[in-house]
Amino acid sequence: MKKFLIPSFLLLSVLISAYRFPQKSVAMESVAPDSDTLMSMLALYGQYVFVRENCVNCHYTESGHVPFSYMPQVSLEGVGGRYTDDWHYNHLLDPQSVSPYSNMPAYPDLFKAKPDTDLLVKLMEEAGKRGMKYPKESEKTAVAEFQAQQKAAMERLQTLKIKDKGSEITALIAFLQQIPPSPLQIKMDSIAKAKEDAEWVALSQTLEKDIMRNVLSKNKDTLMMGQTIYTSYCSICHGAEAEGGIGPNLTDEYWLNGGKVADIMRTIQYGVAEKGMISWKTMLTPIEIAQITAYIVSTNGSNPPNAKEPQGEK
Repeated sequence: MKKFLIPSFLLLSVLISAYRFPQKSVAMESVAPDSDTLMSMLALYGQYVFVRENCVNCHYTESGHVPFSYMPQVSLEGVGGRYTDDWHYNHLLDPQSVSPYSNMPAYPDLFKAKPDTDLLVKLMEEAGKRGMKYPKESEKTAVAEFQAQQKAAMERLQTLKIKDKGSEITALIAFLQQIPPSPLQIKMDSIAKAKEDAEWVALSQTLEKDIMRNVLSKNKDTLMMGQTIYTSYCSICHGAEAEGGIGPNLTDEYWLNGGKVADIMRTIQYGVAEKGMISWKTMLTPIEIAQITAYIVSTNGSNPPNAKEPQGEK
């Protein structure tokens, strides 16, 4: 038996040593959009940052283009437009600030690094090899286009009370914001959502009386339970006393998505994707959402320190 094992190990060693692991060129292909789609100069540079920072070790952006990696792969399909620019900004600066259980590292250097616009022509040439051909005249206007696009991105962040001094992070956010969902992802999301909705409705109907009792409660214990859950999940974006932060102030009379009890529960349940708020129905039970809602209602008019300015309508 031993005489067969030794040659087998030798053969395995030869095969391993001969195997050439995919390099960054393969990773770049894994984040290439459809061939008929031209990215902006800002997003094109952001794609370069995405690959350079080894984001491809943990993420892929297109079905069927999963790069080799020892790490578990997390799809970014359809992330474009799902979250706001300030959500991405804070997520890259401090992932746990917007996603408490994230194991993603922070990228503080990207907030200091200035883009090397001399790379743009080379990046366009590489994109052309992948089927994304830019007009020849774009080489002359690339830097000016990049600067204009980055300025617009900085102005958008400014409206969200974020001051960026022209760092590489604006380019990375631009790249993330243009990643579309694949047809397969759209289908899978639709099936998953239908299943979740059906399960939620069934559970809500079973617990209807308990839900109403909790959501309308002024009982001290119920409100304390709601506050505890709120602190664990909601305070990151809405502040420790619901005064607002990344998200709106919840203690005043103004609401972006309706201020009635049913509106608040629906917002927590389904989220507001275009504003960066996730759906909590897969992480919290209907009773817990009712308890959070009761707590939020109880904070109305509390006037906490450093309250964010009113947003929405009365």
